[in-house]
Amino acid sequence: MRMSLVVCTRNRCAQLAEALPHFASLRYRDRTQLLFVDNGSTDNTPALLRQFAASQPIDVKIIDQPRPGLSAARNAGWR
Repeated sequence: MRMSLVVCTRNRCAQLAEALPHFASLRYRDRTQLLFVDNGSTDNTPALLRQFAASQPIDVKIIDQPRPGLSAARNAGWR
């Protein structure tokens, strides 16, 4: 079974910079993926997420959901 962890974020670059090392230190099984839904950020969040995704050995995907709103972000993540 595949497990996906979906993290929705909008304009939280500083908080993500603190949280991403913790995601990196988690021990995942083979079929695990991290999904970050960028919910229309206007700060440096997209660049930070791309840098993080490129540095990880597991499947990290970034989904762009330009329409603000947590429900829109969650729906984009589960799709």
